[in-house]
Amino acid sequence: MVTIAVVGFVVLDLGGPLLARIQMDNDARNATSEVTKLYGTSGGDVDAVQARLEQQLEGTGVTVAAIEVTPPEVKGGDSVLHITYQRDVKSWLFGRLGPLKDWYHVEVTTDTDVKVAPLPRKGT
Repeated sequence: MVTIAVVGFVVLDLGGPLLARIQMDNDARNATSEVTKLYGTSGGDVDAVQARLEQQLEGTGVTVAAIEVTPPEVKGGDSVLHITYQRDVKSWLFGRLGPLKDWYHVEVTTDTDVKVAPLPRKGT
């Protein structure tokens, strides 16, 4: 009985980051999908995207680590919006051990093609 409890504890503690990665991957794709249009219609305003993402992710424990844009000249066509999300997963034991600390820091990156609409010029 004790063996089952110990094995269950180990599985839960080590499996937490896997479950978090799966959940984050889904949440990140949804959040990125929602801000893609904002990025395109705002003329490529990364600050507006950052603010919207922070609003969407509030209370989830997920933060935006980086937003990078590959301009259309590099890719040939649309811009590519790269957003990296991160979350630190709680651990009861193994996350406190030096070699395993990185296992509990989960990052997910999404990439999406975006057409950036030019903003209308003022006074024309």
